[in-house]
Amino acid sequence: MLSKTSTYLSTTLITLTIPSLSIAGEYQHQASLGYYSSEFEYEASSYSSEGDTISIDYLYALAPVKTDDIFLNEALFLNKSSAIFVGASHYSYESNNIGSKQRSHENHMNIGGQWTTDNDLAFGLSYQAPVSDEEGTFYSIGTMFGAFLTDQTLVAALIDRNRYKSNNSNDRHDSYTLMLKSIVPLPNETAWVINPYISSSEGRDEVALYTSYYFNHQIELGIHYSRATGDRTSDTQALYYNHYLSESIGLDITLFQSESEGGESDTLSFGLNYRY
Repeated sequence: MLSKTSTYLSTTLITLTIPSLSIAGEYQHQASLGYYSSEFEYEASSYSSEGDTISIDYLYALAPVKTDDIFLNEALFLNKSSAIFVGASHYSYESNNIGSKQRSHENHMNIGGQWTTDNDLAFGLSYQAPVSDEEGTFYSIGTMFGAFLTDQTLVAALIDRNRYKSNNSNDRHDSYTLMLKSIVPLPNETAWVINPYISSSEGRDEVALYTSYYFNHQIELGIHYSRATGDRTSDTQALYYNHYLSESIGLDITLFQSESEGGESDTLSFGLNYRY
């Protein structure tokens, strides 16, 4: 799929009103820094792993993105902005398989963009590849084709072509996703976001729903649930919090938990965005 930083494709309803800042402006650049910590345990084979990822991303909008009286985390989406992005990440991890420990690391880069035409058609492209020569490298090409049904609603199809290459294997698989994203304005400068999708690949089908609630233009609280079936059944839940401290600086925290047949994983992520 397209990078989180790149795409405008991306709640617990609580009756609460928080005064919103008076924000008027625009930006064209966004720099993002992310940190992810994850743990995985598969009891059936006594396998476990833990790892940390640091990522840095840069996005350039082809035209100024207006932020006047708008939900700040949805600025790209609501402006139907076209943009290009580039990013890099470093992943280090340690695995333990029946007492045998192994440490490794991977460096990846990603590049791509998103474009919206004058007649509200939307397109996206992303490419991810390794930049270090480690065994078990992952390549991915993602494409997105969609259309805005209204100024707040997008329907899109995504195609991901993935390749995992190592000394012992050269696996390929494609995945296909249909998604809808809609922002429903509510009284007192609040809003509800609904973002369901279905995805299918060889040996795996997934149904998911992301929904969030905006308390004002700066604060968003969201929940995510997905269920995958096929070769292995898994359930994933996530809690997401985003807060723009000002027009330029945004913070987000996400907690993921996934359970499958015989295994479970937990991931905690932090993000910092700076716009100018």
